[in-house]
Amino acid sequence: KRLKPGMPGFACKHCYALGRKGLCRFFPTRCRSLPAKIKDLSDHLRRCTMCPMEVKEKLLQYRSENLDLEPTEDSNKHFFDRVWNRLHSQEKNQCQGHNNDL
Repeated sequence: KRLKPGMPGFACKHCYALGRKGLCRFFPTRCRSLPAKIKDLSDHLRRCTMCPMEVKEKLLQYRSENLDLEPTEDSNKHFFDRVWNRLHSQEKNQCQGHNNDL
């Protein structure tokens, strides 16, 4: 699918800095696609040969510390709203009309 130049997204900075711009870039087109794209980035970082080991260890540590936490739908929604808003530089832009208190 063709993307418009300047479309907001995120990338693996380790690959991007070395010019490896293939599968390390993610462009969510809707707020509801953010969870999948963030998981894709996390999976990429775990496999990335350019990502420093200390970053991978920190991701594993964070994941193991938070596995027993049961996030609520509201806390997830709030997190993804904030990520979406930062990508689009509009604090008032909200996913699916959900209110968020930033």
